Amino acid sequence: HTVLTRVLQAHVREGEVNGITGSLVDYESLRSDPSDLRLYLAQLCSVDLPALTTSQRLATLINAYNAIMLGIVVHYDPSESVLELSSIVPEGSIWKHSFGTVGGEKVSLDDIEHGMIRGGLAAEFGAQGRIHAAVNCASLSCPDLGSEAYEASRLAEQLDDAARSWLGNPTKNPGLGTDRGLHVSMIFKWYGLDFV
Repeated sequence: HTVLTRVLQAHVREGEVNGITGSLVDYESLRSDPSDLRLYLAQLCSVDLPALTTSQRLATLINAYNAIMLGIVVHYDPSESVLELSSIVPEGSIWKHSFGTVGGEKVSLDDIEHGMIRGGLAAEFGAQGRIHAAVNCASLSCPDLGSEAYEASRLAEQLDDAARSWLGNPTKNPGLGTDRGLHVSMIFKWYGLDFV
């Protein structure tokens, strides 16, 4: 995953937009030279997932999700949000269109996140809730995209760090509000059972 780490280290920086702090991707810079991203996406095409250990498969799939999302934004250049792209794919959702290939199989972002990762691999690794801090949907409100690819040998530590960072960011998970209510990311509403 060293090629993806090169991409992330070259194009991801901390910053603030509209009062939300977190990692920001310099898509213009990445678009001007996408060669490493293309190389990594090409490597994913022939990866032998069944031959990998659980931690290797999970790291690969998290990285695949993030790399494919980067590729989508670089290629289509949405002006405001990746959701704009839903109108140009036959499925009506960028999450459902098969933009990438992993292990010789055309896959959508939903296939990777829900079918492969949440479909059993995250539980097998013991990372059901933490994986939500690792997959990045290219939105300011999403958990941050890290500056390095996920690696099997450090996956538990990287997932812990990503979860701590995401949960500790008051612009993404404000916590207890003046209304005495708990204000957290919508991810907890959408995937609440993954966190229990």
